[in-house]
Amino acid sequence: MPSAETSIKRKLVKVILLTSLSVVSVTCLLLLTYEIRRYREATANNLSTVGDVVAVNSTAVLVYDDQKSAQEILSALRVDPRVTAAALYDKQGRLYITFAPGSAQPSVPAAAGRDGIQFHLLRFTLFRPVAQRGVRVGTLYIEGNFGGTYRQLLLYALVLVVVVALSGVAAAILGSYFQRRISEPLLDLARTARQVSKDRNYSVRARKVSSDEIGDLTEAFNAMLGQIQAGHAAQREVEKALTKARDEAVAASRAKDDFLAALSHELRTPLNPVLLLASDAAANPALPPNLRSDFETIRKNVELEARLIDDLLDLTRIARGKVLLERRPVDVNAAVRDALVTVEAEIAAKPIELVLELDPGQPVMSGDATRLQQVFWNVIKNAVKFTPPGGRIRVATRLRPERRRLEVEIADTGIGMTDAEIARVFEAFAQGDHAGASGSHRFGGLGLGLAISRMVVELHAGRISAASDGRDRGATFLIDLPLDRSRAAPAPPAPAGTQPANDPPGAAIRCRILLVEDHAPTRATMEHVLRRRRYEVTSAGSLAEARAAAAAGPVDILISDIGLPDGNGYELMTELRDRHGLVGIALTGFGMPTDVARSDQASFFQHLTKPVGIDLLEKAIAAALASAPRPPRG
Repeated sequence: MPSAETSIKRKLVKVILLTSLSVVSVTCLLLLTYEIRRYREATANNLSTVGDVVAVNSTAVLVYDDQKSAQEILSALRVDPRVTAAALYDKQGRLYITFAPGSAQPSVPAAAGRDGIQFHLLRFTLFRPVAQRGVRVGTLYIEGNFGGTYRQLLLYALVLVVVVALSGVAAAILGSYFQRRISEPLLDLARTARQVSKDRNYSVRARKVSSDEIGDLTEAFNAMLGQIQAGHAAQREVEKALTKARDEAVAASRAKDDFLAALSHELRTPLNPVLLLASDAAANPALPPNLRSDFETIRKNVELEARLIDDLLDLTRIARGKVLLERRPVDVNAAVRDALVTVEAEIAAKPIELVLELDPGQPVMSGDATRLQQVFWNVIKNAVKFTPPGGRIRVATRLRPERRRLEVEIADTGIGMTDAEIARVFEAFAQGDHAGASGSHRFGGLGLGLAISRMVVELHAGRISAASDGRDRGATFLIDLPLDRSRAAPAPPAPAGTQPANDPPGAAIRCRILLVEDHAPTRATMEHVLRRRRYEVTSAGSLAEARAAAAAGPVDILISDIGLPDGNGYELMTELRDRHGLVGIALTGFGMPTDVARSDQASFFQHLTKPVGIDLLEKAIAAALASAPRPPRG
């Protein structure tokens, strides 16, 4: 029948039917489409978060080849019901370890694929890089399925079909009713659907005004909203769980930092009085030469112990990205010379011939002078250790302006390396075949120096490599660094002068020191050593004693520990600087970068990490006194 001849009743029924079906169908389609898209986005976000957490915690296990810890990390994925398999690949992309919930045998790719998340019909896959300070050490793979999601979406679809069907039936029946009675519930339903689509607020409900088909439609629509709301409440619980896991990982990282700081303090503090006494006695001309030699041996071994502690802490800090470089123009030739000074006695004692070939140009780079000197010292020390008496060590620097690079080559005629040793020479705790052959560590050391050197060189955008022609044919280490020709290296600072270790009787007091140290052996040792060098020392074991001592009489300089029984040295330094204008030196077993930064913020002139020798302490005192003018003594 033509539209113009259709009765008003039929027109109303048709309009109501078409309108209700269109509104509900489009709304349901939009909701279904949105749910599918939202779930994919939520899955991608959640998987990225999971991947980040697992990847961060997998760095160490890949670096140190700890399969047990790797399995435990992957096993944590069983809390996510979507995950059906997971795997870790090494830095070459080879399969390292796999995981699957229950007893199922995981089916994972044999090699790492392209990074990113891929959605398939019934499953998804994720490849995520595992990196250490920007260097890729492996790949994380996670696989899951959409089984639960598709079942939920199928239920949604069935509900939608029921909603559409009921909409049509209700529209046809209610077309004969009064227009207001028919249209109002549908309009309310449409308004609710629009509000849900606009605000994504699934807690709202359509108002039920009758118990007929439109009421059923409203209930079905509200039921669908209830299921969607329940689903949202479940992806929020998952998000809370992931957030909790992330917070726990952050807390664990913070606990590691606290542990390292405490470990540093507890290991260094007992060494300090030993090193102070040994360095003081070794420089005392009043003692017999053989006794001074014995004390020199003690001093060297204590410094070696402190070096091992530094290496262990450095390895952890660098691997976790906790080291910040103090970049400035560095003359590499000067840094090499400074490194040689620390080993010249060992070179002469063997003896070993040293050939020094420094480029006459200006090999300047932007870097951390202390860290670079540490690299050169580690490699040269290694060469001295493995070169027998009568051997030769050659240290050379070369400019490569065409590549904007500079090279430092350190070659020796020592025991050399096999191919297998070269492959692992820069790994932490690696020992050469010579160590196992004799059943003991014949040459000593923990195998950390070269590992730390590699990390420091890479932080400077450089490369370090090793080569050897075989056993007993020597070894060559090449350090390649970026050249900075745009800036000149600063002149090395003049060393701080100190007075002789033993002043003649009756010599004038050199300065008044307030010594704050809660470790009684260290405090007593420092008092003895400093007073023998004509310093006037007032000691304290707490903040309260230090405040009283500073108020009792004039003081020139504060030397304070950081960890004290009733507070810390930072607040003491700030208080005595503001109240008495004192300059201070922090002398502590806490040597983390954050500790040094807090010393700077508290206005300590210098931060010395225990143990320290008397020469270094005296230089620091002289430099601190020279940094601030003092009123003349009466």
